[in-house]
Amino acid sequence: MDIRDFDVAKKLIDEIETEQFQDRRRAEYKSYKVAEGGQRDYILERLQELFPKSWSAMRVSDISVSNKILSKISKAYKDSPIRDYGEQTDSLAEMLDDADFDSTMSEFDRDFNRQRYGLLWVNKIDEKPMFHSIKGFVGFVKRNEQSGKIEAVVLNYPDTEITHNANSNADGIEQNLSENQDDSSAEVKKFAMWTKDFHAVWKMSRNNKTASISREVIEGNENGINPLGILPFVYRSKSSSTDLPFLNQLTQQSITYNVLNSDLLTSSALQGFGQLVITMPEDMVLETMHSGMTTAMTLPIIQGADTQADAKYINPNPDLAGMKETVNNYAADILSEHGIQAQGISGGNQNFSSGLERLIANADVSDQITGNQRVYTKVEQEVIDILEAYQLVRKQSEKLTVVFPKAKLMISDNETLANIKMRLDMGLITKVEALQMIDPNLDDKKAEDKLADIEKENQSRLDKFTMGDSSNADSIGQDKLRAGFNGEVKESSPLQS
Repeated sequence: MDIRDFDVAKKLIDEIETEQFQDRRRAEYKSYKVAEGGQRDYILERLQELFPKSWSAMRVSDISVSNKILSKISKAYKDSPIRDYGEQTDSLAEMLDDADFDSTMSEFDRDFNRQRYGLLWVNKIDEKPMFHSIKGFVGFVKRNEQSGKIEAVVLNYPDTEITHNANSNADGIEQNLSENQDDSSAEVKKFAMWTKDFHAVWKMSRNNKTASISREVIEGNENGINPLGILPFVYRSKSSSTDLPFLNQLTQQSITYNVLNSDLLTSSALQGFGQLVITMPEDMVLETMHSGMTTAMTLPIIQGADTQADAKYINPNPDLAGMKETVNNYAADILSEHGIQAQGISGGNQNFSSGLERLIANADVSDQITGNQRVYTKVEQEVIDILEAYQLVRKQSEKLTVVFPKAKLMISDNETLANIKMRLDMGLITKVEALQMIDPNLDDKKAEDKLADIEKENQSRLDKFTMGDSSNADSIGQDKLRAGFNGEVKESSPLQS
């Protein structure tokens, strides 16, 4: 595939510009924004659809369940892994540290869990590696239908058609300084393309709804050659299909949760304030007024009138506890669907007295984190292959070995420690195994050495409370010796003996 050819490039660009791809990009951008702090725009949008006349008076809930779940699951790089690359181990570690590789991989981990696929760009600038986790609304891949390997990558930063919605506060203009992400690439449309053989950049401009495509010359690479011979990207998907996985429903679930919670918050306020209802005769006109805790009004009495003006508050007295349970049950269903099972949760008898935070905090997601770490081990090996192509590391026969630290149990977890003690007392485990349950990163040798150190320290403490070895004392009249108050040895009297 020669991406320098106009017809080839136009075909790829036309696909990206189709409504199907545009809808997917909007959904991907929405997913990213909901998880990263921009959820409120979409909650307001949904409330406006449901309550077109009263949405502005509602209490808006903005708790990103998406962010909470992703933060819980995306901990594969909470602790940096141990990497072994033979003689180049130290130099590789220094290079990756300078490039903040682990931070980028933490971002990749989050994108991978949110999108269910990830694209990592390995670049070289000023003879140093640079790593970027490409978002789903920016990167596009073409995969081989048989092998699944990526054959082409296209990067295009979205314009305002993708990033804006009715409640966005962006101005649609791309400034020189860092600003609102909704304005990224607001006025330009460039498509950077790679295959293993070629690299080209195409620009699309519109004039009176007519689009024209032209190729930009890359300074220093006028022929559009990819000198690496491989794609500088690593792609991974949670689906075995060569197409993209289905969109993560977590985004819409997070929005729906907040719409329900907004109903609850607004109902709580209405129950506290009540709804003001005014009854008036036909010929009476009341000026527009605002209802609130301090509302006051004057209602005249009309002499001889059968109907008098009246005002009163109506309190609907809703079942707030039942509403809260409905919202919490829905939140538990969301967590369960994304692999988070909280302790003490069964059926509809959830106890949310400590809130959503504790529900997530008590969940066990170690299986998901471990599964992702197996994927990232292969990702890092492909990164090394690209760094070799950049000649930033030397090619060698040894492969990269990546060992992720296992999660440590908290010593303060009394239940876990009691469980270990019970197993020791029953003779079901050895002391070495007990130490390894507390710290899974200890191998048998390290655990044995630690036990020896513990025993030595305990013996040292015991020696401080003894008088030392009595074999050196004179055996004759030994029972007639006693220690004085000042530490000197005195002979006992016959009465004392």
